Amino acid sequence: MVTRAGANAYVVVGIFLSSLVTIVFKFTTTVNPIEFFFLSYLSTTAAALLLLLAAGRWRSTREVIANRKLLGIMAIIGVANYGLVDLSLMYSVRFTTASISSVIFNTYPLLMLLLIPLILKERVSTHQIAALLLGFAGICVALAWGTSLSLTSPDAVGILLALMASLGVSVGVTLAKRYVYDTLSGIFFYNFFALIIFAIAFVATGATLAPLPYPAIAALLYIGIISSVIYAWMYYKALSVLKTTLMTNLYFITPFLTFLFAFFMLGEQIHAYYLAAALLVAAGVVLQQFDKVGGTLSTATSGMQNYVIFDVTGIFADTASLGVSSSIRSGSRVLALKIDQRHAKRAAKVAGAATGLQTKGQKSRLLISSEPRIAKEAGFARNIVDARHGELVLFTIGPEKEGEQFLEGFAKSIFRGE
Repeated sequence: MVTRAGANAYVVVGIFLSSLVTIVFKFTTTVNPIEFFFLSYLSTTAAALLLLLAAGRWRSTREVIANRKLLGIMAIIGVANYGLVDLSLMYSVRFTTASISSVIFNTYPLLMLLLIPLILKERVSTHQIAALLLGFAGICVALAWGTSLSLTSPDAVGILLALMASLGVSVGVTLAKRYVYDTLSGIFFYNFFALIIFAIAFVATGATLAPLPYPAIAALLYIGIISSVIYAWMYYKALSVLKTTLMTNLYFITPFLTFLFAFFMLGEQIHAYYLAAALLVAAGVVLQQFDKVGGTLSTATSGMQNYVIFDVTGIFADTASLGVSSSIRSGSRVLALKIDQRHAKRAAKVAGAATGLQTKGQKSRLLISSEPRIAKEAGFARNIVDARHGELVLFTIGPEKEGEQFLEGFAKSIFRGE
């Protein structure tokens, strides 16, 4: 299980690694993109397969193959968040600077705001919107003060391509957060489906395997092994447990690291106004720390403010409880009900009598959070949902809609008469 400290560490390392991507693509301007990505995804698919075998997770891969819906979703993620993103960014830096490409690419958290309520069914709070807008304002400062961009400028094509990459990431990340809990299997299939696309393109265009210059070989290894496997594993592991908008907002820092690397590695200029932009981004990150509403399920409040419901399935995905992990692989979700301190004792008493209870016709049930095989996950989930001392957090597992109804019915029984 990934701890919160571990997830935070993955985010920090991920920000560093992702800040180099557009710079690395600058070293591929003389190579054939189809040849480059065919070789890149061939290597990443092989590396991901070796990791699966080394971790003894081949059985989970067979389960994915048997699940057509999940396999289809992984195919979409592979095409959108891997093939489309990499190809768009490679061409983007051929028309504009690595810094501008990184700035535009990292607007994807704003696009995710449109998808989070639809796909993740999470509430987007005013804190989160304000934080994301502050981050976007920082990016606008970087663009408006430092460039004279227009649709007819040479940079326009590069910006459009970076926006396409941003769209690909927003779709892929949101789908992965919602449906994919086996990170290693996910990374293997993402790379595999991207490989299929570029293999078809390689044959269809009649491309050949020409010798690559050394900088392009280094770029291939970075984009392939480091970015598409190592960085991807850390990113999706962190994404499975952290609030989506908090994590994506932190990635607004990426362009400013790109500015620094581009200065030292490519000789691109750094301007004084970058500080103002960085401060706006930092303000958005700080604001996120005060958010208590975002990340809850959008259908869970029913007009009452004494409880909130969270989807914490990702935290329990690797649990030692075979029953829980098997249920998750079968499509069940783990939901957490947080009840305020005033009603916690009464709720705990009712929960003690209802543990394992199944409403007629329903498959959802309460989990015993003190059960040794899920105790660590339950403790971590309390931390993630910001449960304070004295507040109660109950967990249920089952079909998502039934789980929400189960917990809402439970909560209403606690607050009845108020």
